[in-house]
Amino acid sequence: KFIDQLAKEKHGGSLKQVEGEIRKQ
Repeated sequence: KFIDQLAKEKHGGSLKQVEGEIRKQ
């Protein structure tokens, strides 16, 4: 799921949002 995180980060997703997604999983 790290790839999804990086992709979202590149798309302008805030780090906090990405972090929240990782914690969800």
